[in-house]
Amino acid sequence: MALRTRGLATAATRAATPKRTGVYCRGVGINGALGTGNLEDSEKPLRAKGDLKERIVKVAAGYGHSGALDAKGGAYLFGRTHDATLAVRLGRYAKSSPLMAWTMRHFGAEKSVDAPQPREVVSFKVFGEPIEHEVEESSRKIGVKAPFEGFSTESMRDIVCGAGVTAFISSTTDTLFMLGSNMYGQCAIGMPDAYLWEPRTTVGLPANDDAVASVALGFRHGVLATKGTGKVYTWGKGQRGQLGNGLRGLEDDAFTMQPVNLPGRVVKVVAGMNSCGALLEDGRVFVWGKMQSLEIDTAKHQYEDQILPREVTFKDDLGPIVDLWAGQQSFVAMAKGEGAKHTLHQWGMLSDQEKSSAEAVRAQLDPHIPEDSGFWQTVEKNNALARTVVHPVQVLAPFELVSDNEDGKVDVEVSVGHEGFVIVGKDLPTPFRWDWSLRPVPLHLHATALDEFLGSHSVVSIAQGWQHTVLLAAEKEG
Repeated sequence: MALRTRGLATAATRAATPKRTGVYCRGVGINGALGTGNLEDSEKPLRAKGDLKERIVKVAAGYGHSGALDAKGGAYLFGRTHDATLAVRLGRYAKSSPLMAWTMRHFGAEKSVDAPQPREVVSFKVFGEPIEHEVEESSRKIGVKAPFEGFSTESMRDIVCGAGVTAFISSTTDTLFMLGSNMYGQCAIGMPDAYLWEPRTTVGLPANDDAVASVALGFRHGVLATKGTGKVYTWGKGQRGQLGNGLRGLEDDAFTMQPVNLPGRVVKVVAGMNSCGALLEDGRVFVWGKMQSLEIDTAKHQYEDQILPREVTFKDDLGPIVDLWAGQQSFVAMAKGEGAKHTLHQWGMLSDQEKSSAEAVRAQLDPHIPEDSGFWQTVEKNNALARTVVHPVQVLAPFELVSDNEDGKVDVEVSVGHEGFVIVGKDLPTPFRWDWSLRPVPLHLHATALDEFLGSHSVVSIAQGWQHTVLLAAEKEG
């Protein structure tokens, strides 16, 4: 693989030999998601404290907590790991009402943080085969319950942080473990249970197809693809069609795995706040969930929810899609172009900070709405539809993505956050960030507090949470 850049020189480009990687965090700290042992905010990346025993190889960021995996498969969590609602509320106060945030921070917020610095997760509960057991909950009967069998000593190969929920995939059996809030079935254990304080195995996958290849978490739902057949399953809250099963009522939450009908083998799944996406083996992409339809709700002036998967249409001259990422509101796909060159494409909702870009994306909206209908005048008042792009648009990158790999993938990582996208690659001189300007620029230009850090550290990986960022980085020598 090669990443070719065009004349870019930054503080991060000087030759250096990286040391052992460490976990660094920046952003809103009121939820303890920075791992520093306190609840203070920090624009500069700070090294997470705690007993990180081995070399860290992966980091994750959710709505109010963070996670990490070490080289031996050990898992670590810090922040508000079990309460998404309070995490988001406190994060908003930190931005809109600093005095309120200060009061909460110093008078009780810290007591409700599960782990203000990294804490190793050591107990993974293993449950046996599901047995029939009816439980009355909210006038519904939940049909499965599994007997507890013991604790797993397996190492983990993946960790994903959602909204008060965390997913782990075993490196030996590809079993999915979940912990966190479960009032809407987010942990897929077959029944509602307020909180799971230790990770435990999920229920609902077929016995002959229960190895998990890929998993992603939204705000109160999850999605996975199995390793054997490439089938997709969802669980959790389904009010906006994010389960992809044709339902979206208040009563349609799923406490166990629900199959999603897709026309091919899926190799990767992603999740937004209330949406999902799937990359098929043949390069097609499907999405479903909140405002993912091409139909327009003229009363609310926004796109309809997509309750069944729909295929995303790319330009005719593009090759197959080889990778897919998602953030809270947006998607990014990598398409194979001529030869080994690749391009990035994005679609979804603009952040609140990007309302000024409404005119720039108006051309992306469905053209069948007449200009004299009065529709556009109403849209401009609430700006909801005008901040949504449903057709992918190409990112004008100042570098070329060239793959030498047989699978066509490029060795880069894209992290899609609430207000922007970041791309990291070992051959890039520095991480790049972009939003709906569509032109990536070096990350430190978006935040001067990062200039010194990027000049002295090599960034291996970045995970963007709701209002914080976790970096896996190594100090440079020389």
